[in-house]
Amino acid sequence: MGRVYFRFPSHRTFIAVDDIKKARNINRVYILFFDKSSLTKYFSINERFMKDGFDCFYIPPTKEGIENITDKEGYFYTAIIKNEKAALLLQENSGIGRPGNGLKFLILSEEQSTDDSSDKIIQIPHEICSIFYMPLDERLIPVTYSPFNFTEIELKENSEDSQYLSFGNEANFTVSFLENRTVTVSPCFGELESLYEIDAMNLLVNTIIGRSNFKDITVLKDNNSFSMINDYINRFSSVKTIDHIYSHFASVLFDNSFIKEKGIGIIYDTISYSSDNIIMGSEILYGRPGHCIIAGGWKPVPLPGGSIANIEPWRIPLAILKNIIPGSLDDLDIPLIKRVRKNNNFNYIYQAIDNKDIDYTFSSSMHHIMSAIGELLSFEEATYDLDFFEKKIDKISSPSHSKDHYIIPVIKDNGIPVIDTFSLFIQLLEDLKSNIEGDKLIIKAVESIALATAELALTISGCNDEKNVFLCGEIFRHAGLLKLVSSRLTEKGLNVHFPVNIPIDDSGISAGQSIYYFYSKGRDA
Repeated sequence: MGRVYFRFPSHRTFIAVDDIKKARNINRVYILFFDKSSLTKYFSINERFMKDGFDCFYIPPTKEGIENITDKEGYFYTAIIKNEKAALLLQENSGIGRPGNGLKFLILSEEQSTDDSSDKIIQIPHEICSIFYMPLDERLIPVTYSPFNFTEIELKENSEDSQYLSFGNEANFTVSFLENRTVTVSPCFGELESLYEIDAMNLLVNTIIGRSNFKDITVLKDNNSFSMINDYINRFSSVKTIDHIYSHFASVLFDNSFIKEKGIGIIYDTISYSSDNIIMGSEILYGRPGHCIIAGGWKPVPLPGGSIANIEPWRIPLAILKNIIPGSLDDLDIPLIKRVRKNNNFNYIYQAIDNKDIDYTFSSSMHHIMSAIGELLSFEEATYDLDFFEKKIDKISSPSHSKDHYIIPVIKDNGIPVIDTFSLFIQLLEDLKSNIEGDKLIIKAVESIALATAELALTISGCNDEKNVFLCGEIFRHAGLLKLVSSRLTEKGLNVHFPVNIPIDDSGISAGQSIYYFYSKGRDA
C-alpha cells in the first residue's frame, strides 16, 4: 500500500504522521487542529487571539501537549482548520484514526511524493493560513510565512511600471514579485534545498508572476556571494543586490506606515552579509525604507575556520577567550576548556586556536554572539540545532527588573558607536571562575544584552532626535529575548514598534527587498 500525500495551493506536498518523531524535519512540522478546544488543550494560547480572527500560531505546548504530541518543549507551528471542506479532506484521507472517530489534529511533515504508482496525492484546493503568529503580551507578532499559501501586500504609493522579482534568503526562502502596487509573496520553503534544480525554480517563478516570459524583469537579491540562489539568477540581465539588514528594516517600517518618516531599527539576525561579504546581524539602523545608514551595533567576534563555526559554535568563545587573556587557553580552569581538550576530535582545532594558527572571519551576528555565550556557559555539543542557545533562553524566565547585569561600554569602530562585545566576555569569564551557576549567568548575560541595546538605542535616539524604535530579524522570533529587549527600550522612554503583517524572520526578506528597492528609486530622497 502506498502513502497518502496532501498537496496545497502553494504546490507544497506533505504527509501526515502519527508520531512527531517520524517527521523528516522536526523544525518544520505543522500541527493542524480541527477545533479550538483541542488547540488550547495541547498548546499555550490565549483564546482571545482566536476571537480576533487569527488561527495560525507559533507557540509552545502545554504539559499535555508535550506528553501527547510534541515529546519536547519549544515552539511549534500550529493552525486551526476553519474551512470545513479542507478539514474533511484531511480527516478522511490522512490514514490516521477513522473518519468520524474524533480525530482532533494532524501532524504534517513535508515530503515530495515518489514515483510509486500506489502513492495517492490528495489536492487541498482550500487556503489554510498565510502567516504564523507568536503571542507577545497583548499582541501577536508575525513570525514566518506559511508553506501553504501565497500572500499579497499592497503598497501605499502609486507604482511605476517597473516590475521587481525578489529572491529572499536561503534560510526560510521565499520569492516576491512586485507589480501594480502589489507584492505577491510565495509560500515559505524553509531551508532552500528542493528548488536547486532549474526547472523547479522556473516553475516557482512562473507561478508567482503568472507567465513564463520573465527574463527582462529587474531581479533583487541578498548580498550573499555563497548562496545557491546566485546560480539561478545569473540568467537575468538586471540584478540588484540589497543588504539583508536593510530589507528587514524596510519591511518593519513599512509595516508600521513609516515611509516618509524616519526611525531607528534594531536588527538582530542570524547570518546576513554586507556588500563586501562581511557577516552582519546586530546592527542599529537609522532612516526610512530605501534610505538608511548603520548608526551602531555590536563589535564583531572571530569565527575560527569561517562558516564551520556555525555547526561547531564552541570555536567562537575559544577565539574570544584567546583575545582577552594574556596567556594560553590551558591556563583557564573552566568547563568549556576541559571538555574541548578531552574530545580528541576537537583537540587539533583547540591547539590551532590557542596558537593563533587558524584563519578567521569576523561576524557581528547576534546569533554568533549568543552562541558564544551559550557554549561558554553550558557547553553541549548541540551542533544539530543551530539556535540551541536562543531556545534555551526561551525556557528561562528572566526577572522583569533584574539589577544583576554587566556594564558593557560603548566604543567607536570606524566612527560608529558599537557595544564592546569582548568586555561582556571578560566579565562573564570572571563570574565563571567564581563557579556561579550557569543558568544564573545566562540570565545575567541576556539581561546585559538587553540593557546595552537600550542604552545604545537611547544614544542614537538623542543624536537624531528620534524616539521611534523598530525591532526585526531572525533572532527576535524568540519571544524571551524580544520581550526583554522591548521592555528595556520602553523603560528608556522609547516608542517600540514590531512587525504587523510581514514576518520578523528571514521569510520576510524577499518582501523587504521589494519594499526597500521601490522606495529607494528617488522618492523624496
